[in-house]
Amino acid sequence: MKLLLTLLFLFSLHTPSCGQNLHLQVKIKDQGSLSDSINYRNEFKNIKELKKEVSSVQKRFIKKGQIDVFHKLIKKNDSLYICDFFLGLKIKQIKINIPKEVEKVLPKKYKNKKEFTIEFQNTENFLQTLNEEIANQGQPFNSLFLKNIEKRDTILIGTLQKNINQKRTIDNIIIKGYEKFPKSYLKNFLNIRKGRIFNKKKIDKNIKKIKNLDFAKSTRTPEVLFTKDSTTLYLFLQKKNSNTFDGFLGFSNEEESNNLQLNGYINLKLKNNLNYGEELTVEYKNNGDKLSLFFANLKLPFLFNTPLGTEASLRITRQDSTFSTTNQKIGINYQILPELITGINYETENSKSLENTSTAVQTNQEDYETNYLNFKTEYSQKHNNELFNNKIYGALEAGIGKRISLNEKTDQQKIKFSANKIFNINKRNFIYIANHTGFINSENYLNNELFRTGGIQNLRGFQENSIITNFYTFFNTEYRYLLDQNLYTHSIFDFGKFENQNQKTDTNVYSIGIGLGLKTRSGLLKLLIANGKTNNQNFEFKNTKVHLSLTTQF
Repeated sequence: MKLLLTLLFLFSLHTPSCGQNLHLQVKIKDQGSLSDSINYRNEFKNIKELKKEVSSVQKRFIKKGQIDVFHKLIKKNDSLYICDFFLGLKIKQIKINIPKEVEKVLPKKYKNKKEFTIEFQNTENFLQTLNEEIANQGQPFNSLFLKNIEKRDTILIGTLQKNINQKRTIDNIIIKGYEKFPKSYLKNFLNIRKGRIFNKKKIDKNIKKIKNLDFAKSTRTPEVLFTKDSTTLYLFLQKKNSNTFDGFLGFSNEEESNNLQLNGYINLKLKNNLNYGEELTVEYKNNGDKLSLFFANLKLPFLFNTPLGTEASLRITRQDSTFSTTNQKIGINYQILPELITGINYETENSKSLENTSTAVQTNQEDYETNYLNFKTEYSQKHNNELFNNKIYGALEAGIGKRISLNEKTDQQKIKFSANKIFNINKRNFIYIANHTGFINSENYLNNELFRTGGIQNLRGFQENSIITNFYTFFNTEYRYLLDQNLYTHSIFDFGKFENQNQKTDTNVYSIGIGLGLKTRSGLLKLLIANGKTNNQNFEFKNTKVHLSLTTQF
């Protein structure tokens, strides 16, 4: 028994441990070690892994043009293997012949070419790119390959061929998550519809356009199911709360009595409640100085599943016992791109002077009626940051019309422009710039037809709708600093000018201040403190305006 144990002990001393690793050394015959020119793994747990790495090295040689490479693996000892690679003449280029039947499916830059030459090491990527092009043309199961390959010195010659399969079109579209998503938006907004040639790359690109919608978002990348005779596209969408309520209160001192004066507005926007993409806006303003405004606007997009939509609005302005004006618009819009819309509308405006004749003459007010034909365009690109709304926004409306008052006709032109852009400096710092411009061109002006502007939406530091003008242009600038993902602070510096031809005034305006934006459970709360001045008025503390607004979604 003792003799048996002794023999087993001696045998174990001379037997390699089962845990011992194997090592590999790669050489090019007559060229020394290859370690400086190619990376390879040199330590393995077993012979199977080692041989797999040898095969991988050989494939890398072939991709570099050494297509005649072969190797010899030698076991040096129990833990070391040496692999000698024998390299033939390196292939530098490959010339590809193109038959007519293959030319039809190639990209434009390869059309009308019977052959072309590429670097050999680019062959794999080249074929992969061509196959992606074919798949995007609705033939995902077709493929290009090289056949009849010949070798001539350092050049290969081959013929491009393809496997022919039936072209694929989108037969079914199934929406998961938001099954009542408006079908008209699939066709006219996302440009995804039945019968289109299947193009996965284009579908993935188009679905990203949904970020410009307020009422829906994409939750997953689109997927596709191929069967023998059909192609089904799956879209994963989710409905978003898109109704908004925007309320504002302003605090300022009344000029005559120096008492605290309240002014403000409410803005209610109802969107997509009928799963049609419709939008209803109702707004009411009161500037605290006997001027009130009511506005309602209805948008119906993609009528009869076309890019055309309709829009109608009603605006009523009343200045205490001075005048009352009713403005109505109806028009047609055309969606050019998800971010870009253009349109035309007909506008009519009626104003009644509520003053007696002598007072009306002194204030240059009359009853009148105007009719305008307006052309408009609007561009909007949403911001990824939830605290800020639009990254880029621009709207232009220009019209020609005629005013009738006291049986006199006067030709007029009117332009309104509004734009803003947020510049991202980095994750915390932003610059905001906006412009608001309005212009009425006429031989003479009535006081009750002029713009009423100023306030939180276009010129901070001034009372809402307190500036009466036939021309204005205001610039808003802010430096915004993101304190955290739900809170930011910003500076306020607004400047511009306005004119009033009736009063023969040309006034420069400025305002400075600070602001705070806080995202709460109820919505986005904004606090603005601003002070404004004109040519004839300096900055004074009593002229400070405090603007407080809350925008909530439901």
